[in-house]
Amino acid sequence: MKLKLGEAFITWPAEDKNACYVLSLASNTRHILAQLSDCTVVIIDSNSLQQLASRNCADISLVSAHLLDDDSVILVGKNGLVLRWDQRWTRTTEIISQTAEGIACSAISHDHTRLAVGTEKSESAERKGDTRSNSDSDSDDDDDDDDAVSSTIVVVDLQAKAQLGVYTESHSDAVNCLAFHPDDHDRLLSGGADGLVNWFRLSPRTDEDEALVQTFDCGSSLSRVGWTRDAGFGTGSFAVTDDNRLTLFDVADDDDATVVFKTVNFKEGRSLVDCFTDGEAVYSIASDDSGKAYMSRRERSNGYATALTTDDQCHAQLIRCLAFDGRSQTLLTGGEDGKIIGRQVAFERDLTVAKKTRRSKKKGSKPY
Repeated sequence: MKLKLGEAFITWPAEDKNACYVLSLASNTRHILAQLSDCTVVIIDSNSLQQLASRNCADISLVSAHLLDDDSVILVGKNGLVLRWDQRWTRTTEIISQTAEGIACSAISHDHTRLAVGTEKSESAERKGDTRSNSDSDSDDDDDDDDAVSSTIVVVDLQAKAQLGVYTESHSDAVNCLAFHPDDHDRLLSGGADGLVNWFRLSPRTDEDEALVQTFDCGSSLSRVGWTRDAGFGTGSFAVTDDNRLTLFDVADDDDATVVFKTVNFKEGRSLVDCFTDGEAVYSIASDDSGKAYMSRRERSNGYATALTTDDQCHAQLIRCLAFDGRSQTLLTGGEDGKIIGRQVAFERDLTVAKKTRRSKKKGSKPY
């Protein structure tokens, strides 16, 4: 079998007129949501590929946007403001005035009831780190204030508009990425610039020490974390580091995490974009500056070795983001060329290789 990407059946915009990078993508059965590098959010009809609406979000210093099933959009600003852009895309309403200062990332649960945000490392924490060596040890015990906070994770209930948890001690540097489990809004992963991946169980626990189930160290700053449910990994997760390494974990409820496939280093000149699962295997996609996509498929049955690979010219420049729909096997990619491309992930039997193998055996030679 050979892994392949089908012909592009989604290309937006049709003309080469978008000078902005595509930073993130999301989709449901009707629409595609794209976040562009000029702080604009765009909603596109999945069938007609017509742009239905757009909003410039420079007023809130947009960090991330989340598309809901009712076609409304949750917008998260760097200052902690959370807005809902409604399904008619004509008005914006405030949900939460401030979650935290200096938001760096956010994630929304599969049922769209919970939002988690992570912050940058606070300037006060950096100043405290610079001066700590000059302070008396007794003063550290006396000072229990915000200056001791390096970064924060805040989890809020979007329906009740209330905080469910505030975690200030799990990361010593900025929180770079967050991910809720695709089936369970009580499970949250965080990845930080300190190289740590933390797994929280949010309910019924609210205390940080009780909520934090596991911590594992990837050795360098994280750029992406996610879950690998239903892919033969049990309750598993993946982590992508800024220095282009992929780690897959088995995650247990109480015991230390077991690394099942560790430290996949991608070739120089290729940047790992993201990972996704189709329920049977875990896929990783890397890209080079020319916009070529390098996709690998890994299964537990073969010890997580790379089973199938393919490379396809998807964009004219580096691929920056992707979104995968397991129901239709559709892969959306967004690039620095400003394009959104949709292709289907498929398999085909390589008959040429099979014929060559049979001829080789007939001649008595080795089939390799």
